[in-house]
Amino acid sequence: MSNAPLKTLSDDPRSNSPEASSTKTSENSVSETAKNLNTAFVSTQAVDDASAANDMRTLAESPAYRNIIAAVANLAKESSLSEVEAAQEIIHTFRKIDSVWKNFVISAGLNQLRNR
Repeated sequence: MSNAPLKTLSDDPRSNSPEASSTKTSENSVSETAKNLNTAFVSTQAVDDASAANDMRTLAESPAYRNIIAAVANLAKESSLSEVEAAQEIIHTFRKIDSVWKNFVISAGLNQLRNR
């Protein structure tokens, strides 16, 4: 695993472009929320992938990621949690859903094999 510091969206040179400066104010809160979401991801599971920075940049630019950030901010506000706590709650929920579905699919597949 690399000991290099994690880069955030604010480290991206594109964030200093003229187009980006017009939306800096609204992006500041999004950027802070994104930083909190990334902190929650790192604190809940280690990343050991050389291409993680490129993958993260691609994901961070997606509409889905921006909506996850909005969900983190909304949960924090509605539940009186810090954004890190809200991000961790969302991540744990996603992981639990994924685990339940994986177990269900495996169980269904085993049942089909047994019934052949």
